[in-house]
Amino acid sequence: MVVGTTEAKTRDVMSLIGLFLSHKYHPFIMVEAGPSTPRQTTTEPAAAFERWRTSLTQWTGLGLTEDELAERAKRQGEVKLEKDWNRCEKWKAQLLERSWSSPASSSIQAQV
Repeated sequence: MVVGTTEAKTRDVMSLIGLFLSHKYHPFIMVEAGPSTPRQTTTEPAAAFERWRTSLTQWTGLGLTEDELAERAKRQGEVKLEKDWNRCEKWKAQLLERSWSSPASSSIQAQV
């Protein structure tokens, strides 16, 4: 069951790296949007690569220390909790709106 997992992880990481390099966040090119056309300026490759590497490790979780993994899990938990809260509030608002606009509730509202 464990056989081949290293190769699969390596392949997945390499495909993520290829996707990331093809995206607008290329580590050696910084695009600044101007009023007419975008202007490309090069940054120092080492600093740009380190920013790119850090963002990729935070995104995938690969290469993080145990403390960084715990912090990442905590941050992901907070994001999930916020999304769940917003979804619940949306459902609650929809439920209240729909329950007061139904024909059966119109007779109840008239009695109140």
